[in-house]
Amino acid sequence: PSTYTYNLKSKYSKLNFVFTSFLPGNAGEYLTGSDGNLETATTLGNANTYGIPHIGVELNDHYGDPAFLAKIKDQGLGVILIEGEDVPETPFNVPITVEVKNNDTEENVMSFSLNISLSGVEDMFRHRNFTLSVSNRHVNDDRGDTYGWDKNVGPDNRTGQPDNYPDSETNGKNFVFVHGYNVNGQSARGWQAEMFKRMYWAGSKAKFWGVTWYGWHTQDVLWEGDITLPFTPNYHINVMHAFDTAGHLADYFNNSVAGEKTFAAHSLGNMVVSSALS
Repeated sequence: PSTYTYNLKSKYSKLNFVFTSFLPGNAGEYLTGSDGNLETATTLGNANTYGIPHIGVELNDHYGDPAFLAKIKDQGLGVILIEGEDVPETPFNVPITVEVKNNDTEENVMSFSLNISLSGVEDMFRHRNFTLSVSNRHVNDDRGDTYGWDKNVGPDNRTGQPDNYPDSETNGKNFVFVHGYNVNGQSARGWQAEMFKRMYWAGSKAKFWGVTWYGWHTQDVLWEGDITLPFTPNYHINVMHAFDTAGHLADYFNNSVAGEKTFAAHSLGNMVVSSALS
C-alpha cells in the first residue's frame, strides 16, 4: 500500500459495495447459515454502501479503515459485497476492474476484471402463466377485482432459457413452484422471486419455474391505516379454478417440458398440483 494505489472502478455508475472482514470461504454464510448469522446479516443490511465510480475508488484508504489492504495481505480477509442499484430491464454486461498503479511513476502495473451481468431476478428463472386459460371461462361477479384485472394477470410466459441464468449452469432438472389462494398475478411475482432466491442459495441447480394461476377471483382490499390488505371472500370459486387449471398444468409439463420435474406448492396450489397428478 505504501508503494502502489489500488483502484476499484466500473463504467456503470449504479454499482455499490460494502467492505467486510469475511474470509473467502465463508463469505456467503450470512445468506445460508443458521440463526447465528442473523446478526451479521442485519449488520450488513444496515451498513454504509459506497458507489464504484468510473474514475475509481482507492482501496488503500477506504472511508476510515486504511488497514483494509493489510487485512487481505496478512490475514486473508477483505471480501467486498457488491449490489446493483436501479437494475436495468435487460441484462447489462459490465466489468468491475481493479487497477494497480505505481505511486512514484503513476504507471498502471496491473489490472484485472470481474465480469458481471446485471439484471432483475426474473431474468434468472422461467415462468408459465395459466391465468387466461381458465379466467376467460368465468365472468367476474359483481364485486370485480378491485386491484384491476389487467395489472393482476401477471407477466407473460417466459419458457425459454432465462436471459441471465443459462441452462448450462443447471443440472437439467426442473423445480416448479405453484402459489396458493388469494395471490394475484402481481403478488405471484414476489412469491416466485422469493422462492427462486431461497432455492438458489440453498444450493439447488435445477431450472426454476414459477407458475401463476387464477386463484384470486373476487379479490378486494381492506385498509388498515395506510396499509392495504388483499382478501378474497369467495374461496370456493377459486377451488373451481384450481381444478380447471390442473389439466392445463399437466398437459404443459407433460408435453412441453423435458427432464425430471419436481413440484412444490403452497396452500390451494396443492389442489392444482394434486389434481394435475391425478
